[in-house]
Amino acid sequence: MFRSSHNRNVDKRCLRNTKDQWLSTMLKRFDSDKDGRLSKEDVGNAFRAIGLSPPDDQTFASLSDVDENGNRYIGGDEKIRGLVKYVKKRIKF
Repeated sequence: MFRSSHNRNVDKRCLRNTKDQWLSTMLKRFDSDKDGRLSKEDVGNAFRAIGLSPPDDQTFASLSDVDENGNRYIGGDEKIRGLVKYVKKRIKF
């Protein structure tokens, strides 16, 4: 079946969105106290589950664009998307 390049681009975006959604859902499952925020420990557990070494203090602090208020928690869908981008860079996803 003939597929235009436009359809391939749409397919790639759909696949990317599906991967992003999967990572986002997976990360949210590690919210140990179910308060809608991920602590450094929660993030570490999620990283270990996908085969990454957990972020050290310096690395976690470098996620300042994700943890804007510096409270050492990552919460909200927008912030989780930032963490998803970070994870994707680390695992070449």
